[in-house]
Amino acid sequence: MQDHSIPRAAMMGAASGVLLMAFFSTAWASLAISALNGWGNAFLSPLVWLTGIIQLIAGIYLLVLARRFPVATAEQQAQGRNMGKWYGIIFGLEGVFIGIASAICNISGHAEILIPIIVLIVGLHFYPFARIFNRRIDYWLASWTCLVALVALFAVPATPITSGGMTIDMQWLVCGLGAAIATWIYSVYGFREGMRMLRFNKQRQVEVTLPS
Repeated sequence: MQDHSIPRAAMMGAASGVLLMAFFSTAWASLAISALNGWGNAFLSPLVWLTGIIQLIAGIYLLVLARRFPVATAEQQAQGRNMGKWYGIIFGLEGVFIGIASAICNISGHAEILIPIIVLIVGLHFYPFARIFNRRIDYWLASWTCLVALVALFAVPATPITSGGMTIDMQWLVCGLGAAIATWIYSVYGFREGMRMLRFNKQRQVEVTLPS
């Protein structure tokens, strides 16, 4: 029986995704906390960092498990290189567009709307990933992130609001929390995919070793 196990590179990709989301989710959640201007720092900041550490541990765990996976075949390596090429192109374009948006906002004197525009660019850049990696979840979370950005841009005041002696940067709060939710979900999805691939390979090993 021919072995069609999932290659090591696929598990490495899942692990890298979880590790990357650990960084971005912590960054976005920290932005949301900063929007509260000191309120809740005593318990919200440790919670965010704890969540990031858990994601970090999960990503490292997947990296360790990846050692049990077989090396990719020539066909799988070619497919992986193609995915990696397009990933790099899309990720690079995201950085370019964020740079352009930042320059335009600063030159035009509208730096206050830069954060929701960045969130919109982040959301848009996930759409092609759905096709590149054949993942339906990218469509859902890309749409969610874009919706968060549009709500923040057109329905939330760009200037801080004060209520009950508390000042809140609502736009930052909406953008930070919305983007953090998306990256948290991505992280959970990536870890579950890694465990699914592990179970699949274990089953394949059993099938391959069974006498025909």
